[in-house]
Amino acid sequence: MRNACVALALALLAVGGPARAQGSLLFDDFQTFCVATKADPAAVKRAVEGAGWIAQSGPRATTIAIPSVQQSAHQAKQTWRRTVGGRTMKISAATLLVPATIYWGTETSFQCDVTSVDAKDDAGLAAVRKWIAVPQNGADPAITSFDFRVAGGRHIAIRPQSERAMREYWAVWISSGGSSSTVFYFHKMHP
Repeated sequence: MRNACVALALALLAVGGPARAQGSLLFDDFQTFCVATKADPAAVKRAVEGAGWIAQSGPRATTIAIPSVQQSAHQAKQTWRRTVGGRTMKISAATLLVPATIYWGTETSFQCDVTSVDAKDDAGLAAVRKWIAVPQNGADPAITSFDFRVAGGRHIAIRPQSERAMREYWAVWISSGGSSSTVFYFHKMHP
């Protein structure tokens, strides 16, 4: 099984498709372990463990407060690490269950995030932005965010706050500060 997962990961890296950032561990790991698995935590776990990543934590369950709607969500999360060429990379996968509120119904969200722990990866972040190919939401200085749906293999931008009317959509958050870079990939589903 491990050899099959390693072969899959290597094949995904070799497949044509979105432009690759030359030498970007961040972008390649994002494509291989988050995008190719559709951020499904079980698929992420199989892929990263099959590729030899070491479990750092989890799976662990937590409750997260959502102050804007005075609710709590339940999250199950696991994290893995590896070092490649002296660079430490981290991947986390989670399922977030948000109960219904007076504003919207229940939401299940798969999340996969990739962090270049000890080195910023500006080329990788630029490649992620190019892959998303939709305008960013607003101008938040801490996190750049994008919301989109997928139609015919293309990303179609959606307006912030309109996502609740959709059965399924995707979001990407990009954070870069100090000596690290992180890409968060969300697959959000409303029953």
